[in-house]
Amino acid sequence: MIHIGGKTYEVVMDHRNAYNFEAFRDRFSEVLERYDYIVGDWGYNQLRLKGFFKENNQKSSRDTSVASLSDYLNEYCNFGCAYFVLERIQVKNPPKSEQPAAERKQENNQANNQPVQVNQNQNQNQNIQGNNQQPNPTHNRSHNHGNHKHNRSEAAQARQESRKTEQAQG
Repeated sequence: MIHIGGKTYEVVMDHRNAYNFEAFRDRFSEVLERYDYIVGDWGYNQLRLKGFFKENNQKSSRDTSVASLSDYLNEYCNFGCAYFVLERIQVKNPPKSEQPAAERKQENNQANNQPVQVNQNQNQNQNIQGNNQQPNPTHNRSHNHGNHKHNRSEAAQARQESRKTEQAQG
């Protein structure tokens, strides 16, 4: 079981050992809390998350229904990519012992008003444990997949802005 954002999830599919809690936690956004399923797929050493609803959910549309998951994987994901599927489950007050150690540490630091240390200097092209794909050096980060563009992480954008500022001042 995975506890994040006040919700509890269970891994229902882990194709090619794609699930990595630390990478999932770093990419997770509260926008995803509304979905019944979260799909994570790896492409060029970056994790992309997308939410899906159960088929009988009123908010579900053709593109956001879990019934269209195979279409999503075939049309928007790299061929043969590693991916995982998490299903939101209902659990009342999850015991602390079931939470992953990294999440318990984060809660303890917040309870003690201590800042959580995050290494923002990690290279985005590092291999993430459990990901067997190698980066494609010819891949253009602004390459379109339908109407979706690959976005650089906030940390990479901040580094780029910092370099521009240094060059302007230097």
